Order: sequence, then C-alpha cells, then structure tokens
Amino acid sequence: MILVKNVHLGARTRTEGQKAGEALGLAKASIAPMGMRALGTVLGFLVSVMIGRRLGDEILGSYAVGSGAMLLGASLARLGQDVELTRFIAAAGASSGATPWGAVCGVLLAVGRNGLGLALLGSAFAVAAGLGATVIVGVLAIPGVAVVGALAGVARGINRPSLAVGLDAVVVPLGTLPMVLLAGDSVAALAGHGAVWATTAVVGLLLVYRHEGADSTSIRSLLRVGGPLAGLAALNIALAATDVVLVNFLRGSAQAGHYTAAARLAFISTSVLVVANAVLQPRIAALWHLGQRDVLRRLLGTATGLLAAAAVVVSVTLTLGARPLLLIFGGEFEAAVAPLRVLAIGQFVMLASGPVGAVLLMTGHSHRQIEATVVAVFVNIVADIILIPRYGVMGAAVATALALSVKNLTGAFWAWRVVGVRS
Repeated sequence: MILVKNVHLGARTRTEGQKAGEALGLAKASIAPMGMRALGTVLGFLVSVMIGRRLGDEILGSYAVGSGAMLLGASLARLGQDVELTRFIAAAGASSGATPWGAVCGVLLAVGRNGLGLALLGSAFAVAAGLGATVIVGVLAIPGVAVVGALAGVARGINRPSLAVGLDAVVVPLGTLPMVLLAGDSVAALAGHGAVWATTAVVGLLLVYRHEGADSTSIRSLLRVGGPLAGLAALNIALAATDVVLVNFLRGSAQAGHYTAAARLAFISTSVLVVANAVLQPRIAALWHLGQRDVLRRLLGTATGLLAAAAVVVSVTLTLGARPLLLIFGGEFEAAVAPLRVLAIGQFVMLASGPVGAVLLMTGHSHRQIEATVVAVFVNIVADIILIPRYGVMGAAVATALALSVKNLTGAFWAWRVVGVRS
C-alpha cells in the first residue's frame, strides 16, 4: 500500500515538475518576442497618439478607415500563407530537419503578385467610387503589407518568434513614427506608413531569396489550401475594422476617432496573444505532425494558464486606467472611457480562452476557426447596426466585446471537441 502511494506520489511529482518546467520554458521563450512586441506596441501607440494630438480626432478616424482598407486587402492577397507557411515549415523541420526554401520563396513572390493585382483593382474601384485619397493610398500599400505578413509566417515556422513579431510590430511603426510627425493630414500619414511596409517587404524578400535552390514542387499544394485561410484573415480584419467604419458612417469621423483611440488601447492586450502564438504555433504543428498528443495537451494546458493570468492583469489595468490612458490622446478622447472598459471585457475573454486559434489552425482544423469567426462577424455587424445609431461609441464597444466572446468561446469548444485538447 505504501509502495502504491509512493508510486502515485512520484508520478504526480513528475507531472507537476513537467508542468513547472514547461511553464518556465514557455516564459523564457516568450521574453525576447514579448520585449519586441512591447516595443512595437509602444511605437504603434505613439503613432496613433501623434495623429490624435497633432491632427485631431477626425483625422485619426480617417486614418483608421484607410488602414482598415489596407489590412483587409493584404489579408486577401496573402491567401492565408502566413498561417500555412508556419505549419508547412514547422512540419517539414520536424520530419527531416530541412526547410524547402525554394517553395517558400515561390509562395512569397506569389503573395507579392496577388497584392499588386489587388492594389491596382482596388485603387481603380476607390477612384471610381469616390472613396477618398486616404482609402486609395491605403489600398496601394497592399502588396508590402501582404508580403511582410507572409514573411512573419516564415519566421514563426523556423522558430524565430522574435523576428516574426519584430517584422510588423517594430520595424513598421519605428519607420512610420517620424513620417507621422511630418505629416499634415491622414493621407500623408498613411502614405508614410505604406512606404515603410513596402521597404520592409522588399528587404525581407531579398533575405529569404538568398536561401533559394531547394525543391519548389510544394508551391501548388501550399497555395491550394490558402483560400479558406485568406477568408479567415479577411474575416478577422473585418471583425476589427467594422466598428470604426460603421461609427464613421453613422455617427461621424470625430466619434470614429474616439472609438479608434479606445480600440487601440484595448487591443494592446492582443500583443500577449500574438507573442504566445508566435512561440506556440511551430510547436503545436510539430507535435501534432509527430502524433505526440499527450505532450501537446500538457503544453496547451500550461499556455492557457499563463494566458489566463495575463488576462486578469490586462483587464484590471485597462479598467482602472481607462481615463488617464485615453487622456494621452487629448482631452476630447475622455468620452471613450466607458467604451474602453467594455472592450476590456472582450479582451479578457479572448486571452482567458487560451490559444484556441493556434490549436485549430496548426492541426488542420481551420474550418472550425472560420466557422467561429463567421458567427462572430455576423453578431458584430448585427449588434453594430442596432446599437451604434442609438448609443454611438458605447454601442460599438458592446458589439465588439460580444463578438469576441462568441468567437473565442466557440473556438475553445471546438479545440476541446475536435482536437481533444482543453485550451
């Protein structure tokens, strides 16, 4: 009897030790990318603050609409290859230890061509529809944004999370900040932003192209699965941008600027999830490919616990510090204090749900993530149409918090039901 108890005690001790070791390993692996993301978040926040303080809330609202057009087009142009490249490279490395760089280069060049085509079509449509110079400039920046996003997927696949986070989170806002300081309107600010994206894309392509020469027969199979993933990326952008567009349309650019400031602050918490995904995605893909389900479950349990702790810290900070944080943008942005606190609820649910998106995408169950996102976008649009005309920015915040909760709780259900892991 004593022997049996000792055996169980030893097993439990080993399990607890493994969990502690995994938590420490994840924490160490996240230090550098979290630092990069923190720097990028501060820089991106400064860009929005400078526009808000120097040019006013209406210009900030226009800038947000143009940025939304740029990001939406880029998500379509990538054809989901930022996600697929991560999974493809990580699985290839787990099997043979080699990365088929020829296929990677071919896909990146295809993404660039897709982006160029969409930019030309989108700019022609924007001119014909009279959508304004800010939207046109944003559309023209699509190729650079698309390629940089795909390059981040490459960096995640080769287990370089700091590089993946740094490409779009640090390099772009660092180059954009001085241009915004010199800008006199939203068009000039967004043009500077787009120029930095394009430069980053060209330099990144040249660096990856140096590795070309491996077999490139996998390009077709990579691109074939891209359609649904491109749709998912577009849905995520729509989920993030719908509110500011509808607020701008229904209540004016000043209130759109107020909502943009609140959203910029609230979505700082996504930095934690971005870093977690950059660290976890290649590991999830490799463990799933190798069939090591128990190790994967344990890893995800540890990651979810860390994210839940981060969710508490972030939500408390945003709730208690809403007013002083918004006053950084200027006195007129104090009107967004209550909406920011509502948005903090949605961010809490998102983080506390764990890395559900990474689980579904890296294990080949992207259709479940798409289903969850479709439902969330539908909920967001319907709630926006009902609430924004009556409640303005507060209505948009309630709609977003509700949609994020629906998306992440649905994703958590599928991660448990389909994949067999609790995230």
